[in-house]
Amino acid sequence: MKDYFPLAAGTQHIYEYSSSEFDGLARVVVIILSVKGGKKTVSVSARMRVELKGHTSSTDYAMRKTAADMVSDDGIVVGGRIEFPLPPQKGRKWEAYPDTSEIVSLIDKIEVPAGKFKNCMKIVTLLSGGDAGSAVRYYAPGVGYVYEKYNSDDIRAEVSLVSVGKALPEDMKPSRMQPLPLPGGEEGSEDLDVNGPNWDGSPAARRKPKGKKKKSR
Repeated sequence: MKDYFPLAAGTQHIYEYSSSEFDGLARVVVIILSVKGGKKTVSVSARMRVELKGHTSSTDYAMRKTAADMVSDDGIVVGGRIEFPLPPQKGRKWEAYPDTSEIVSLIDKIEVPAGKFKNCMKIVTLLSGGDAGSAVRYYAPGVGYVYEKYNSDDIRAEVSLVSVGKALPEDMKPSRMQPLPLPGGEEGSEDLDVNGPNWDGSPAARRKPKGKKKKSR
C-alpha cells in the first residue's frame, strides 16, 4: 500500500500559502518532531511555523495514524481534520459535519513548486454539502500533503508544497514562540482584522470545523 502521509521525525515540509484573509504570500514550515507507537497506532508531535509580513508564529499540535484513518489536530487551511481514511480507496467517503469528503482518484498528477508528482490521491470536500463551497487537496505517495485549493463563502485559499527535507536541530527544540492574542479573546474570532496590527499569521485564525466527526464509509 502506498504511503500518502509518511511520518518520520525530523522531516520538514515547506509550503507557500495564499488566502483572501491576508495580503501577500505566507511561508509555512511543518516539522515532524517525534513519532511514537507501533503497527496499530502512531502518535505524532508536529510543529507549524507561519511567516508573514515580517511576523512569525509557531504552533505545536498532534497527528494520529490508526488502522482507520490519518488525523491531524491542526493544519494550514483548516484547523484539524481527518486527512483521509485507511486504507485509501477510490470512491471512499466520510463526513466531518457539516462537510463531506471523497477520495476521487489515486492516480492523479499535479505540479507544484516542489516538482511534479504522479499517482497522487485527490480528495474533494463539499463544504456544508456544497452549499458553502468546496475544496480539493492532493497527497503524493512517499511525500505527503502537496497541494490544496479551498473555496468557501468567506475564504479563498491555496497551499503548494515548495520543498521537503530535514529540519535543523535548533528547529526541533521546544518552542518558546506563541501566537499573539486575537481580537475577541477567542481563536478564530470573526471580528479578526487580518490586515490589522494584531495579525501575525497565526494558524489560530483559520476556519475550524464545526460539529462532531462521523466515521467513514
